[in-house]
Amino acid sequence: MTLCWQYNPKLRPTFLHLVELLEKDVSDAYKKRSYYHSLTSDQLNDLAQAQTKGHHKSRHKAETVESQA
Repeated sequence: MTLCWQYNPKLRPTFLHLVELLEKDVSDAYKKRSYYHSLTSDQLNDLAQAQTKGHHKSRHKAETVESQA
């Protein structure tokens, strides 16, 4: 949990990294219901990349709007 408190956001773990860290402690019942376990690793990577690109695009839009104000 303390990894998530890093001042610099780039040093904070990704959601997928956190899932990997916590995965060993989850029950089999959770694994059967979790979307994380229902997607292939390629699908998960694509999803993570899409979310990252979307985050960067929305942040860039906000920065552009602020600089125009």
